[in-house]
Amino acid sequence: MRTVLTQRGAAGIDGLIASAAGATRGGQPVLLVLGDVSFAHDLGGLLAARCASTPLAILVIDNRGDRSSRASRSRARTSAPRSSATS
Repeated sequence: MRTVLTQRGAAGIDGLIASAAGATRGGQPVLLVLGDVSFAHDLGGLLAARCASTPLAILVIDNRGDRSSRASRSRARTSAPRSSATS
């Protein structure tokens, strides 16, 4: 059985590395998967990662600063059917 931890943080990007380092205190290896902007916003968390009590692997996905997600959300808003009022 695997344990999955999630964290939203401020706008979903703050403190992820430091939190993953803290999660190693549970005694199990930790894999952190995060985007490039989230990584950049918590570079200071790498200091905490140095003190991890079990192995901590960090996988950074270059999603171009979340542009792809923002673009798809924008397309979803603009392509949504609009209701028209009739009088």
